[in-house]
Amino acid sequence: MPAPRYRITNAPDLELNRSPAAQVVGALAARSELFLTHFEHRHHLAPPSYWLPEDRPDLDGEVRWTRGALKENKFLHFRYDQPLGSLHPGHLAKWTAHELCHGLVGFAWNPSMTPFAHTLVARLAELLPVTLWYFYDEARLRRCPLHHLQGALFQDHCVYCERLAEQGPRLAEREDAEWVERGVKFLRAELAAVARSRRYRRPLPHRYATLDLNSDAMAFTAQNLRRMDDPYFRYFCERFHGPHTGMWSDLDALEGRVLGLSEALTGGMPAPPLTAGRARWVAQDLAWRLLTVAAQCEDREATDALERLVEGLAAAPEDVAAAVRGYEALFEEFFIPTPAQVFAVGYDLGGGYGSDAEQLTEGVLSACPGLELALGREGVAEQVRAFAAWDLARPRRLSLARRFARFLAETGGGPLSDLAAYEAAVADPEPPDPWAACLAWRDVEGDLVRRAQGVEVVRVGVDIDRMLEALKAQAEGAEGAEDLDVPERSYDLLVVHRAGGLRHIAELTPSAARALAQLQDGPIEEALLGLTAEEMGLLKDLGALTPCSWREGMAAGAAPRAESWADSLDADLDAGLDAGLDAGLDAGPLPDALWIEPGPPAPPPPRLGGEPLNVARAPLNAFEAALRRSLARGEEAPPAPDAASQYEDLFVFRGLGAPEDDDDDAR
Repeated sequence: MPAPRYRITNAPDLELNRSPAAQVVGALAARSELFLTHFEHRHHLAPPSYWLPEDRPDLDGEVRWTRGALKENKFLHFRYDQPLGSLHPGHLAKWTAHELCHGLVGFAWNPSMTPFAHTLVARLAELLPVTLWYFYDEARLRRCPLHHLQGALFQDHCVYCERLAEQGPRLAEREDAEWVERGVKFLRAELAAVARSRRYRRPLPHRYATLDLNSDAMAFTAQNLRRMDDPYFRYFCERFHGPHTGMWSDLDALEGRVLGLSEALTGGMPAPPLTAGRARWVAQDLAWRLLTVAAQCEDREATDALERLVEGLAAAPEDVAAAVRGYEALFEEFFIPTPAQVFAVGYDLGGGYGSDAEQLTEGVLSACPGLELALGREGVAEQVRAFAAWDLARPRRLSLARRFARFLAETGGGPLSDLAAYEAAVADPEPPDPWAACLAWRDVEGDLVRRAQGVEVVRVGVDIDRMLEALKAQAEGAEGAEDLDVPERSYDLLVVHRAGGLRHIAELTPSAARALAQLQDGPIEEALLGLTAEEMGLLKDLGALTPCSWREGMAAGAAPRAESWADSLDADLDAGLDAGLDAGLDAGPLPDALWIEPGPPAPPPPRLGGEPLNVARAPLNAFEAALRRSLARGEEAPPAPDAASQYEDLFVFRGLGAPEDDDDDAR
């Protein structure tokens, strides 16, 4: 059965077919005619300074490139009152369903809202997209064997999981229903925390692992409160928002929308789509950009003209061309942002508008300095102008440098294309291999070898080193630079990303390149690669190859005295700890105030009143250290501390089950 197609702008079908929940989001978003903007193509208009919080450098909203990556500000570039989410090529594929889910949920607003109400709206607006990310989207999601059925990876990134997920949902397993159940439990617990917050009239936390929706909601409100208090925000909401766009009148209505969509994502009753339509989404997007400009205009005549353009969009959302013509005429009279910036919205707007070519040029230059030497800044800008339309029609999760290199390869090829591919590989490598970084080639077990993570082979047709030397010499005006010869020859360049950010670069022999190509499909015995000892040694030294397994070296009887002593000491220590607990802590449940996150995995825990108790064994606390020293010396055990000091100093507590309230946040 072919995978569903959604035809949503800037939302690749592969990313919406990763899981059944993502497919529900894709189908509902398509019916709602929602779409995404392209973050790197979109010009992010600077807001008025009086919309930004004072003395909050942590909420800085500067847009800047670093080696071809454009930073997204967490609470400035994302707005829950903006139905159009974004495609950021540097983010994971999970973001597509997450961003579209935000548009489907919407937000709540009315003129009497207080800052406290804004925090609750922000929290509810984030709840279902977060539940989707960490729970619903994990049901039947393909993950690599190392992470199978383990759930979301939080801050970690696995390139193998990402590749496998593109194949679509796997067959259902028993644990998939558990992920859905956990998601429902999390969502209900968060709604309960919101209800408690409303009852006690202050934002109350509810944690899940290390994530807290409440803290993010307060940070979002701190970043956006002045903007949402501005008269222009009310002006905008009253003309462009309503239930048809996902703006609900109060918190109860928003909560109902969250519950209805959650039911649809978990296989229950379908939820209704939003009825605004694509023309309204576009008009709404442009209107807010025009109002952002108007808020910074000092000339009242310009402000009035911009407001008339907004009124025109509200009355006739489909007539975007009239707004574009009107702004172009205003730009000729007033000092306002260029039409190319205002209408660089990150999707095709017609009339040549949609992409910020100047912003894209800065990104290419930040990742490909060699191309700047070869073409000059204007030459790169000319290529980028052609690239912009090509790239906007092919949304994908690839760095700007890699997409630009592909564009050059598909539209002409040649030495500059090879140079761009080489610079993209250096600027945007895969994460380094964790096993190679830690274990390397010491104490290897078996003959199987594999290609390390963070390894790339680039096929080029020109001597890259000589080319870069010639370009630098020409840029510096060195004598005879114009006559430097750059030979054409086909060969393979190896780029290895090592731990610590190092890049190892070497030219490969044909047999070494073939071996690395073979290893793309999985591990192979070293002897079957057909490499000489010198070639194998080079690939090992560079970190391109790693073993598949290592010797433990801890067979039974290897160190009988030390092992026997340690076992005996641990047994005595556990007995002493049990005695200390029995003496200082009578049976009974732990007070709620002592629930905190556990430390590292511990040995079998002692018991308190019949209930297990985790012990964080490193670093050792004062009592345990003293007990260990006494037992090792054959001395009498020290007295157990009293209950209060044990609570403060002895253990890290947590019971068997998670607390009723768990919390989470994808951003």
